[in-house]
Amino acid sequence: MQQYFSYEVDNPNRYGIVELDNNNKIISLEEKPENPKSSFAVTGLYLYDSKAPDICKKLKPSKRGELEITDLNRVYLDNGELENVKLDKSFLWLDSGTHDSLIQASNFVYDTQKNIIKL
Repeated sequence: MQQYFSYEVDNPNRYGIVELDNNNKIISLEEKPENPKSSFAVTGLYLYDSKAPDICKKLKPSKRGELEITDLNRVYLDNGELENVKLDKSFLWLDSGTHDSLIQASNFVYDTQKNIIKL
C-alpha cells in the first residue's frame, strides 16, 4: 500500500488537498483547488513502491504545464493502493512552497535551534 501524509491547514487552496470519509478513506484528491472539499493538505511526504517511476513516465502535464504528484496519487487511488496517514497537531509541518513560507519555516527552525543551544 502506497502512503502519503496529510495535515490540516487554514489555507487549503494553496495545496494538494485530500477529501476523506469518516473512516479516513480517500474520497478525492485535488491540486490547489479554488473551492477545497476539505482542509487536509497533502504534505509532500510520500512512500511509493518500485512502480512509481514507470507510472510517472505515462503521466501528462496538467493545465499548469507541470507533472503533478496528485496525478500519480490518483493512479494509485484508482487501483485501490493508496492510503492516507493523517498527521495530527502533535506533529509540526512547515510549508515551504512559496518564498514567504520558506523564509518563515527557515526562521522558525533557526529560532528553535538557537533556543535549544542556549539551554
